[in-house]
Amino acid sequence: DVDDALLVKQKKQSALNAALHTTSSDGGTLGVHIVYAIDKSQSMGVRGFKRLALPACLEIHNSLSPDSAHAVMFGETVTHTQVKSSQYFSKNGLASKTKLEPGTALMEGFEKAVELVVNTHSRAQEDADRSLRE
Repeated sequence: DVDDALLVKQKKQSALNAALHTTSSDGGTLGVHIVYAIDKSQSMGVRGFKRLALPACLEIHNSLSPDSAHAVMFGETVTHTQVKSSQYFSKNGLASKTKLEPGTALMEGFEKAVELVVNTHSRAQEDADRSLRE
């Protein structure tokens, strides 16, 4: 449906604009590291979750080919996992089996996402610094 396609395109553009491309202290690149923050609350509805959110993440992942990625899902609970490939977001992937939950732990979800971004950046910076010393 046209509205769904437009919404997916808008979400993709927003995520691409917000993608984290980190640089090291010496100005070199640390690569592309993504943390997806995905609403798994019942207010998303199965259609919104499986036909909009997950396909948008799949397309972003395929477009950016990140060096690392994590998915933080928030509903009543907050869960996170390392995303090893775009298959995670596919129609039959692990994310599609997520049960929608009542409630939206939005702040806890974003806190976990920020924690993962900071930790990933710190590890990448340490690795870059180590390789410069070697």
